[in-house]
Amino acid sequence: MSVVHKNIHIRRIGAGIIDGIIEISGGLLGSYFGAMVAALVVALKSDSPAVMQTSIWNGVGFGFVFWMFSISFLNRVLIQGVSRASIGKKIMGIEIVSAVGPLTWGSVTKRWLFGYVSLLTGGAGFWYALFTKEGHTFHDVLTGTDVIPVFKSATVEMEHLEALVGEPRVPNMARITSLSFVLSNVQSERPESNVIQLPVRTDEKKRAA
Repeated sequence: MSVVHKNIHIRRIGAGIIDGIIEISGGLLGSYFGAMVAALVVALKSDSPAVMQTSIWNGVGFGFVFWMFSISFLNRVLIQGVSRASIGKKIMGIEIVSAVGPLTWGSVTKRWLFGYVSLLTGGAGFWYALFTKEGHTFHDVLTGTDVIPVFKSATVEMEHLEALVGEPRVPNMARITSLSFVLSNVQSERPESNVIQLPVRTDEKKRAA
């Protein structure tokens, strides 16, 4: 595995931890509201304490699962579908791209679902990345996606020797001219999508104007 992919794995682990904390925190908050709703319903029905306790625990479980998956869907499908990165990936400076064609809502959704398959199999889908040359996880392979670093704009300074033609006093003399080249993340450099539009970066808008 290349150094680049090792670096990607470190970033992906960090992104996964951040996303996991966000989603589990949302689930814990949802479990609290689930318990409150269950207790209110049982109280209105004047059920026995045993029934109330069972209902509260059911509310805790339902609230946790519902809110955790809802926040996960918001983070890994909706946010990632629009910006190509979940909150964790944004913080770690990575994003997803399609390796087989346009990145669509369907491929992002399937990647989210297969990600849970990778997790629920004891993390086998994630360990699989250690045995692939490209460092792809199981859900990357199934959905034809890849995770890459976000390309940031950079300015490269270089020196250019320009001959002075027609100078009678200093024939064959050369002068040094500094040239600046701006490398930017233009849309044509990345897979285009007919469903998920790639937002135009600020520096691209300035150059277009």
